[in-house]
Amino acid sequence: MKGIDISFARHSVPTPGAIWLNLNETERMAAIHSSLDALDPAWSTTLGLVSARNDGFVTFEFKSSIPANVRGSYLLNLEGHLKQNVDPSLTLWIAPVGDKSSLRNLRGIEVKK
Repeated sequence: MKGIDISFARHSVPTPGAIWLNLNETERMAAIHSSLDALDPAWSTTLGLVSARNDGFVTFEFKSSIPANVRGSYLLNLEGHLKQNVDPSLTLWIAPVGDKSSLRNLRGIEVKK
């Protein structure tokens, strides 16, 4: 394709290190908690840690709402901090949330007479 730089696609993705792989999930979650507490002690009021898999995927869920104009940079800062202080292979993921719209949830419901 002309004009599109895809050189980033050739970069290798870091794999979890031996220290991360030798921890069980409880220990991995404790390492993440400790690292994020050092960065921002209030992070746990905004996010809940759901899982920390051995493949480097760390999943969080929102406990409270974060404005859209702040959310992206906040999550990128957390991920960067985890990569620098825990393991360079870590990738931050947010758990999917179901549709909370009561009107859209009514789709497919038939009212029988």
